Amino acid sequence: MSVIDLSIVMINYNSTDYTISCLEGLLKQSTQLEIEYILVDNASEEAAYQNLKTWAKSKPIQLLSSDLNLGFAGGNMLGAKLARGNYIGFLNNDVQVDVSTFEHLIDFMQKTPKAGVSGPRVFDENGEELRGLDHFPCIAKDFFGRSAMEYFWPSKYPRRFRNHTSPVLVNAVQGSLMCFRASSFWEIGGMDTKLFLYFEEIDICYRLKLAGYETYFVPYVSYVHFEGKSTGDRWLSKQEFLISYFYILKKHFGSFTYWAILVGNILANAVKGIGKPSKFRILKLLLKGSPMSESLRYKQVRMPHR
Repeated sequence: MSVIDLSIVMINYNSTDYTISCLEGLLKQSTQLEIEYILVDNASEEAAYQNLKTWAKSKPIQLLSSDLNLGFAGGNMLGAKLARGNYIGFLNNDVQVDVSTFEHLIDFMQKTPKAGVSGPRVFDENGEELRGLDHFPCIAKDFFGRSAMEYFWPSKYPRRFRNHTSPVLVNAVQGSLMCFRASSFWEIGGMDTKLFLYFEEIDICYRLKLAGYETYFVPYVSYVHFEGKSTGDRWLSKQEFLISYFYILKKHFGSFTYWAILVGNILANAVKGIGKPSKFRILKLLLKGSPMSESLRYKQVRMPHR
């Protein structure tokens, strides 16, 4: 059996056209890497799943189907369990990327033994650069924003949109494309499946750091992300964002940070909520402490057995 260099894991959820477009683009490219493709359908509607299943039959792809939407972390972990590669690339389906991007990331990581994960630059479909790196949560970030942190502590918080020309040690990279050293990924237990959507990259990059590994932003390669095309209802997305955010704060950053940011958000939304009913929905969630019990994870309808 040949050695697999890279396992690419992707989730599909009711966005089959994006999935097929992304994978077709990758499959038609030549590469020196031995790559396996693992595709997880995350309980899409039956028609979307059947279209995907028909397409995948003639492709060198392992297709898994879940009868429940497991979320980003859960879906990716379902696929990762089949991964045999020395490196694992987790890739959103709403992206366009060249195989050479993975070649460069792997080459860099092979030369950087402490690198546990790396990620490239990212642009939207109009050529505007998106945030390819991020900083861990803290009170300063929540109250004053990322730009203030980068201005006052540039050595600790690299600028997100600076024209970096060489790999940069960062807190976290964008979750829509992450390339992990498989041994490091499994050493820390992979992704936290309690997270349904958002902050998976912050969580796993933080745990990698605790285990002695490093996260790198590699700016000389890039990809295009049609941001938000694989998510749905805006309110539900905002709700899930807050639930994941406060879960991460409580898990990693201490009770003081958790309570300070929670109270700050409650006060801010109480003021913003005057005359804006939508803000009261957020306020209500915050007053409950943004509990995991409100997550979409617990509101899924099981799809028929496939």
